[in-house]
Amino acid sequence: MEKADNSSYIPNKKRLELIAFIIGILCFSIVFIPFTRITMTGHAWGDMISITLMFIGVTLTSILLKKYGRSPLLIFSLILTLSFPIYLVILFVALFTGLIEFGP
Repeated sequence: MEKADNSSYIPNKKRLELIAFIIGILCFSIVFIPFTRITMTGHAWGDMISITLMFIGVTLTSILLKKYGRSPLLIFSLILTLSFPIYLVILFVALFTGLIEFGP
């Protein structure tokens, strides 16, 4: 039997961290980047996609944080994943301070 080449092998911890980070980047781009923004545009499906990705990302990241401990990549992916609630906080602060108008 021949030995398998393990040079391209990524351990499960790193693979799951990368998946959580990719979900965080997707959440951030869906919420903040204008060309890919589908959240808060008037369609319910965009909000559903962003909330679903947020719950998947937060769940995966919290499980990995409990199992493997703190990692800078996991903490950064958690912050990126929580971009929708962060956006809502920024929006409400801007509304109450008068930076943006309430009505059209």
